[in-house]
Amino acid sequence: GGDVSVVGGQSQSGYGGRLRVSSGLSTHSSSGDLLVATGNSGFSGISGSMTLSTGTSKDGCSGAVEIVSGQATSGRGGYVNVRVGDGDTGEGGEIELVAGDTTDAATGGFLVLESGYSSETSSGFIDLSTPNAGSVGVSGEISVATGTTSAGNSGAIALETGYAHDGHGGTIMARVGTGHSDDGGNVFLAAGESTDDEATGGSVTIQAGEGSSTYQYDGGNGRL
Repeated sequence: GGDVSVVGGQSQSGYGGRLRVSSGLSTHSSSGDLLVATGNSGFSGISGSMTLSTGTSKDGCSGAVEIVSGQATSGRGGYVNVRVGDGDTGEGGEIELVAGDTTDAATGGFLVLESGYSSETSSGFIDLSTPNAGSVGVSGEISVATGTTSAGNSGAIALETGYAHDGHGGTIMARVGTGHSDDGGNVFLAAGESTDDEATGGSVTIQAGEGSSTYQYDGGNGRL
């Protein structure tokens, strides 16, 4: 089919022209929806792809891409849903989130995953899980790892709960699921190996919580 191209104006010295697509507002009800989609494919072929990107930059940072739902006054903010469609042949489609690389003497880009804050009650939870397996196969794995390094220490992994002002600190639980065939699953903790001639291998330390109360009749007690 024929193409449709909408392009903002060019500029030799100032900013190029803006391109704005917006749905209609309403003074008494909901604003209009904005639908951007590719058409379905025919009997053969695939549906069209969609690319949302900013241009390259020769002097300074490239443009940002923001996907943000609006603020709500009497209700909750709209959700943002990123989901791959279902298929019936081959593996399921992937979702890949990758921060930016740099060739400068600086760190790579950050990747932050954070739940919502509440000024009145609990903050939101984060659920990181794989779904159950089908009639055959196993459930998916979850891997948390830092990269290798050529000079210096490799990155650390910190798993900790927050400070509690009026209550106890959150629990950290590592537990293997129940099985009904073969031996039970293992829990394996291993400190790091060192090939240095004048260094020792890493330590594994398990320490009970300190009972730091200074009450004279019944101070705090640690327990293991």
